[in-house]
Amino acid sequence: MLREGKIVEGLADEPVVLVKVENLGDYVLIKGKTLRSGTYLERYITKQEFGELRINKSTIIAFGAKASDVFLALETARYRHVMTVS
Repeated sequence: MLREGKIVEGLADEPVVLVKVENLGDYVLIKGKTLRSGTYLERYITKQEFGELRINKSTIIAFGAKASDVFLALETARYRHVMTVS
C-alpha cells in the first residue's frame, strides 16, 4: 500500500517521495516532493492511475544520526563479517 514516506515512480520524470496521500472517493490526492530537483508536487489522480504507480525499492539514507551511532553500526557490521570469514 502506498503511504507517506514511500518513493514512487510514474508521477513525474523522476521519483517522488510521498508527503500525503488522501482518498477522495473516485480520486486520490497525492502531495509529494521529487527526489532530485526537490520540486513540490500536488496531483489529483484516479484510482486506476493510483494503482499503476510503481514503488521504488531504493532506500533513503538519513544523515541525521549521531557519529558515534554510525561508527558503532559500522564496527558491528565489520565484526560480523570478520567472524563469518574466519
